[in-house]
Amino acid sequence: QISDADGFNEIDSVFVKCDGLNLYQPLSFNFTSQYFELTIQQGVTYLPSLEDALGKSFQIIVKDKAKRLFNVGSSSVIRIIRDQITFFSPANGAPVDPNPILLWRRFQPGFNFHYMIQVYLIYKNSSITQLIWQKDNISKDDVQITLDASLISGQNYYWVIWCIDDFLDRSRSTEATFTAK
Repeated sequence: QISDADGFNEIDSVFVKCDGLNLYQPLSFNFTSQYFELTIQQGVTYLPSLEDALGKSFQIIVKDKAKRLFNVGSSSVIRIIRDQITFFSPANGAPVDPNPILLWRRFQPGFNFHYMIQVYLIYKNSSITQLIWQKDNISKDDVQITLDASLISGQNYYWVIWCIDDFLDRSRSTEATFTAK
């Protein structure tokens, strides 16, 4: 998270820099999540393989409106999670009751982690979605949870499951769709 200590909102842009990968890229501001973010795909010139990022220092650089640059922090990639969590149900647009039970296959990556589940409303005739429910810190021993949000009858939704390890590295499942009855 980045904020202006003076409270004047003088942040112009945010960049990620990694000298070890010859990377200097701007981050986009996601208005939904309220975070700056960047998706880096493996196979690009500076990252032929994800493993090339392991142990490298990534610096966060902020440029203010006066064009001054500030190094506000750094981090490194500690682990790459390649396995995905898979779900059982609901999926493939299945109709569900107002409080469905979300079921997934036990994830056993070989390290400590917890789950986070997010449910999104899909607006009709649109690619716009809205996060309507989220539950974090779900035990790695759990394989189901009951959704306690108010679903709108006839609306389409999708849900995703995140694996979050002790270093806050994360991996996300694919999207599983369902429709409220």
